[in-house]
Amino acid sequence: MKKIKRLFLTSVLLYLLIFIVSCDARPYSSKSSGYFKYKIDVDTKEVVLVGLTKKGEEQETLVIPSIIDGKKVSRIGYFKKRLWAGSYWASDFKSDKLKTIYFPSGFSKSFINNFYKDIPNIEMVYWGDIIFNIELVDSVDLIYISKNNYYEQIKKRNDYFDCVEVNIANVTYYINDGR
Repeated sequence: MKKIKRLFLTSVLLYLLIFIVSCDARPYSSKSSGYFKYKIDVDTKEVVLVGLTKKGEEQETLVIPSIIDGKKVSRIGYFKKRLWAGSYWASDFKSDKLKTIYFPSGFSKSFINNFYKDIPNIEMVYWGDIIFNIELVDSVDLIYISKNNYYEQIKKRNDYFDCVEVNIANVTYYINDGR
């Protein structure tokens, strides 16, 4: 009887150990500021945008901020682990009204996989000096990029502009934050 109890207890502990190890060990704390929902990356202490607030979903134009609550905004979304296999990219950007998005210069860590999938009416995207894979944004009609971004992409790929219309622009904009 003792062997059965020991075996049962050992199997339960082993199961719990496997469950704990497979859980996401990176606890993100959810917050919101203005139009954006965000989390703080526990490793870098930077802001990771994960979605839009109700107020953000009502906007036709959004400017992705460089700083929220005194912390640098580093990217959109984060990897979330699955219990059964691998991980997936998590973010919750949904809006039927959003048409234009401005991204800041220096947003080099931006991960934009599936970023536009729940924004059906997106028309224009303005990128600062961000280097990104143009194939990820094929649902957007017009993309405005900086000259630096253009030349970086030409270096990487010869057929860069075969898949989408891109306009070279001086992508500089200023935000009046009320100060």
